[in-house]
Amino acid sequence: MNILAMDYYLDGGTIHIRTDHGDFYIDYRLGTKTPGVLYSAYPTDSSIPVDPTELIAALKAHSHVRGAADAARRLEKLI
Repeated sequence: MNILAMDYYLDGGTIHIRTDHGDFYIDYRLGTKTPGVLYSAYPTDSSIPVDPTELIAALKAHSHVRGAADAARRLEKLI
């Protein structure tokens, strides 16, 4: 899996990670009940979390991408 880009939303800090396997979102919306949880679509109250294991490895391998190392550390706290 290759990291193509990372963006930060102004909703409290949700992280959008674009990869060659699809888009992923780490939930940091203001008032969220699931802070730091990974989703395969923009998080809503009915979203289903995704296992972050493969994405963590990709983020570590692409530490040259701004924010990748920080995102990997945040996801590792969930495991």
